Amino acid sequence: MGTTIIGSLFVLVFIALPIGWIVLSIVASNIATKKGRSGGGVLLASLVFSPVIGLLIALLMSTDQSQINAVALMSGVLKRCPKCAESVQAAAQVCRFCGNTVFPEMSDAEYQRVYGPAALKRRHEALRTAGGAQ
Repeated sequence: MGTTIIGSLFVLVFIALPIGWIVLSIVASNIATKKGRSGGGVLLASLVFSPVIGLLIALLMSTDQSQINAVALMSGVLKRCPKCAESVQAAAQVCRFCGNTVFPEMSDAEYQRVYGPAALKRRHEALRTAGGAQ
């Protein structure tokens, strides 16, 4: 009876708690990273102090939207409107902020394959109109 209690205590203290500590620290790090903050810093704080402290830090941090936008711009999920410089979806054809025509950066052949010949014609007309208005 005493051996099973000691064995169970050993498993709890030396296996389950460290694994739980590490897993919760990684969760805190992921939360911080998704908010555009330093995931490595939160991971270090969680590992050194406590995963509960790391989770509290990660949850209480504000979201750094500029960092999230920078990552989205680099990955191609967003692009900048050439007129107002706001971030818009990469597939957007019209900027939601200023109404400027913003076409995806692709060749005419690729654009026609993706959107069809009628869309390519509208694209050329819009570019001609935008070029004449400047």
